[in-house]
Amino acid sequence: MENIKLSKIYANAIFEIASENDSVSQILELLNELVSKIEEDTEFKKFLSNPIVDKSSKIELLNKLLVNNSEIEKNILNYLVEKNRIKALSGIKKAYLEIYHETKNELIVTGIFPTELSETQKEKLVKKLEKLKSKKIILDIKVDKTLVTGGIIKINDEVIDGSLKSQLEKIKESF
Repeated sequence: MENIKLSKIYANAIFEIASENDSVSQILELLNELVSKIEEDTEFKKFLSNPIVDKSSKIELLNKLLVNNSEIEKNILNYLVEKNRIKALSGIKKAYLEIYHETKNELIVTGIFPTELSETQKEKLVKKLEKLKSKKIILDIKVDKTLVTGGIIKINDEVIDGSLKSQLEKIKESF
């Protein structure tokens, strides 16, 4: 829980700086690219998260990678290295993305279902959620064949679990 709070604090600060410099989309793109690079390249991840490697070496490497990026982008990443927050970059990116969509009155909703939804089902779900939340809904559908029937809706920290699997688990726990 502490990591989530910390990620949100850093994401808010970064978003504020990005807004002041008219770089909100630029910074989002940078965070996406860097998180992807860290997830794909284990050596890069080890280097950045290694406490033995001094911060100046990490900053030097990032600046070489970001040679075509703006000063604001470099400064933000350098700051995260200085504060030892590169390990939290994935959480910071997620929180930044939530803030980004919030400012556009959008809400990312993850729907988990046993099969892919038809376009009609997606449209109906989006309309219901837009009415419920009074925001534009960006729907991310995932398939989980272990659910059997029903579904799970995740809206930020809120989870609506209407799956048969969870209902059966509740019945099992009561015995």
